[in-house]
Amino acid sequence: MRSINKLRNNIPDNSINKFFSRRNHVFLLKSGRFHSETVVIKFYSKPESLEKIKTESRILNMLQRYQIKVPYLILTNPNFIIMEYIPGKPVSELVFNRNNGSWIVKLAEWMHQIHTIQSKSNKYVFLKGDCNLRNFIYFKNQIYGLDFEEEIYGDPSLDLGEICFFILDIRSKDPGRWQMIKKFIKTYENCSGKKISNLGKFINQSSKNAKKRRKLKKVSLEH
Repeated sequence: MRSINKLRNNIPDNSINKFFSRRNHVFLLKSGRFHSETVVIKFYSKPESLEKIKTESRILNMLQRYQIKVPYLILTNPNFIIMEYIPGKPVSELVFNRNNGSWIVKLAEWMHQIHTIQSKSNKYVFLKGDCNLRNFIYFKNQIYGLDFEEEIYGDPSLDLGEICFFILDIRSKDPGRWQMIKKFIKTYENCSGKKISNLGKFINQSSKNAKKRRKLKKVSLEH
């Protein structure tokens, strides 16, 4: 918190804005001090904030090497990281507005690209993890992924099921949401050359995980 207060005290109020984040403190900073005029500064919540900084920095650099669209990492230190700002639309907003455009195809292509990264044993693939739709930005007909605090390898259907769950969420009876999912999965299958089966199982698992998170949040607020 000292680092955050120091940041606020040394920068004019109109130059800094706070993003929504349930776990961390993320700010948009308008400044000419860095490589670009506008950057994102991310302070990590404890415990293990330093380990999270190391993990996310390592993953961002790895994904850059694979030419996967993520923010460019500008600076890392023991308290925070500074990243390129991607000024597009969150995918969550596109879904909410029932936008059935090309972002769906681009998201499927992005997910396939990240799933081409194999584990050392070649048994599993690299997973995005935390596929909340706020963690994807659509900008200039490209998808950018955000938030890589954990390095996870596993079945790609875990990611796909979570994305489908967030597209549906509480509006599961909306036929427009199901059309988005069909388009997303069809594009992913075309990219990977593989048929996705048992997706319902992974969507249900994501639903159960979300209920647990919401329950824990409620208990935390009550205490």
